Amino acid sequence: MHSRAAASPSAIIPSLREASPLELLGYAVTLWIGYTISLVIYRLYFHPLAHFPGRKLAAATLWYEFYYDVVKSGCYYREVSKMHEEFGPVVRISPNELHLNHHSLWEPIYTAKNDKYAFGINGIGLPDATVGTVPHELWRKRRAALSPFFSRRSVEKFGHVVYDNLAFMIERLNHAKEKRAAMRRRAESGDHEANKALKLEDEDNAGVLEIGALWHQLAVDVVSEYAFARSYGLIRDKERGQQWVTMLRYVLANSQMYKHFPALLGIRDIFALLPDEWVARLAGDGMLMAAKLQDNMRTQITAIRDGTAGEDALRYKTHPTIFHELLQSSSIPDSEKRIDRIWQDGQSVIVGGSETVAKVLTHITFHLLDQPRILAKLRKELESGGFMTAEMKDKDQTPRWQDLERCSYLAAVVMEGLRLSLPAVQRMNRVLPNQWRVLSVPDNTQRDPKTGQPVVKVFRIPPGTPVSMSPHLLHFDPEIFPDPYIFRPERWLEKEAGKLGEGVDPVSVTGTNAARGGKSLSKYITSFGYGTRICVGMNLAYAELHALVALLFGPHSSHGLELKLYKTTLKDVEFAHDHVVGAPRIGTKGCRVTME
Repeated sequence: MHSRAAASPSAIIPSLREASPLELLGYAVTLWIGYTISLVIYRLYFHPLAHFPGRKLAAATLWYEFYYDVVKSGCYYREVSKMHEEFGPVVRISPNELHLNHHSLWEPIYTAKNDKYAFGINGIGLPDATVGTVPHELWRKRRAALSPFFSRRSVEKFGHVVYDNLAFMIERLNHAKEKRAAMRRRAESGDHEANKALKLEDEDNAGVLEIGALWHQLAVDVVSEYAFARSYGLIRDKERGQQWVTMLRYVLANSQMYKHFPALLGIRDIFALLPDEWVARLAGDGMLMAAKLQDNMRTQITAIRDGTAGEDALRYKTHPTIFHELLQSSSIPDSEKRIDRIWQDGQSVIVGGSETVAKVLTHITFHLLDQPRILAKLRKELESGGFMTAEMKDKDQTPRWQDLERCSYLAAVVMEGLRLSLPAVQRMNRVLPNQWRVLSVPDNTQRDPKTGQPVVKVFRIPPGTPVSMSPHLLHFDPEIFPDPYIFRPERWLEKEAGKLGEGVDPVSVTGTNAARGGKSLSKYITSFGYGTRICVGMNLAYAELHALVALLFGPHSSHGLELKLYKTTLKDVEFAHDHVVGAPRIGTKGCRVTME
C-alpha cells in the first residue's frame, strides 16, 4: 500500500504572493459567492426567523426591500400589505425583521420601553437627534430636555405667531386673486398674451397656487419663529420659499437611499463645510440651502453657548430658543450638549414640525373644497359657537386655541385630516427585549368554519427581534374606520364609531375633556407616533391645525377669499410613496387652487 502525504495548501493553490491580480480577483469572487450562498441558506433554513411566513426572497436578502424602497421610490409598504393579505398578521419582511398587522398589537409593542431599530430609522438622516435615538434610556433623557419647550402651556403663549404668519399667506392669496382677475379681464377683451399667460397655470401669470407648498412655507415660518426666535420668512419670499419646498421634497425622496446606505449622510456634512459656490455647482441650490440651514444652526448654537448671541446670531430675538432649553437643561449631561448633536434636534424640529402640519392642511383643504357640505357645516359651527363672527373680524380679534378646541366638528375635521393624510408613514420599528415574546393574534386570512371568526394564532418571537407596524394599515383598517378611504369627519362624533367601541369627543385628543366612553378612535391615530415615543411637538401641531383651519375656512375669516380647486383630484394629494412622510404620486402638480 502506498501512503500519500497530505497535499499542502501551497501545492493546491499558488501562493498569494505569487498570484496575479486576475487570480486574486478570482479567489475573492469565489469566496464572496460561497459566503453569499451560505448566508442565504442560513437565513432561509437556520435563522431564528426561518419558520415565519413571508416572501423567500425578502427573507434571503435586503436587496428585495432595496428594490421597492429605492428603485420604486418608497413602495415597499405595498408589498408588505400584500404579504399580510397572503400570509396573515405576522410576516417576515427582511432577513432580520418581522412586520405585525393587527390593531390589538400597537399598545403592547409601543408602550413598552423598547429600543428602536437602527436600520429602520436611518432614513431620517439624524442619528444624534432625539427622534433618531436608538436606546430607549438615552432617548428618555433627551426627550426630557425637550419636553418643557413644547408643553401645552408654552404653546398657548405663542398663538399670535400662527396668526401673524397666516396674514402673510393671505397676502399671497390676495395677490394671486388680483393677478388672475386682471388676466381674465384682459383675456376676455381679446388680449392674446393674457390668454397665453392663463394657460401657464402658475402663480405669477394665472394666479394658480399649489396650496400644499404655501402651507409648508407657512408651517416652516411658524415653527422657526417658535423654536429659533426668528421666522425663516418663506411665505414672504416666494422664490426662496419654493426653493425650500423643492429642497425638502428632494431630500425626503432620497431618504430610502439613506436608510440602506447611511454612510451617504457624510456627504451632507461635507457640503456644510464647503464654500457656497462649490455646493451650488456640485449639488444645486437645494443642497446649498440644506447646507446653509445646518451652518446657520451651528452658528446660532455657538453664539448662545458662548454668550455672544447678538443681533447677527439671533436676529428678531424675542424669547429663548430651543437651543437655550437644551444647553441649560439639567436632564442631559454636558456630553449631550455638543453642537454636532444639538443642531440635529433643531433640524428635526423644523422638518418634522412643518412637514406634518403641511400634509394634514393640504388634505383638509382638498376635502373641504371638494365637499362643500362639510365646509358649510364647519363654518356654521364656528359662527354659531361665537368663535368666528363678523364682529370679531371687525375688532381684529382671533380665537384662542383653547376656545377652538371646544368646536367638536372642527376637531373632527382635524382628526380626519390626520387619519387620511398619513404625515408620518414610515413603519415604526422596535427591538423586542432579550426574552421570548408570545403574541396571540387573530388571522383574518383563516376563518373558523363553525363561528366564521378569524382563527387566533400564537407566535413566539425570538429575543432581540426587530418588529414593526405601519400607520397606513391602522388608519385604513375597515374594522376600526368603516369606509376608510372616505373623508367623513362625522365618524369622530358618532356614538357607534367603528366596530371596536364608541366614538369620542375629538377635543379629548389634547387631554382637555374626557371621552364619552368606549374606545377612543384617537387611540388608533399614529400621525405623531405611538406610545412612549410620541412626537414632542404634538401640542404645537394641534394648535396650528385648529387655528389655521378655522381662520382660513371659517366664516368672515378669509378676507373675501373663496378658494376653488383647480384641476386637482384625490390622486394629487393621497399617499402613494413612503418618503418618511406620505408623498403623493410622482409627477403630480399637487393640490392647486385659485381664488374667486
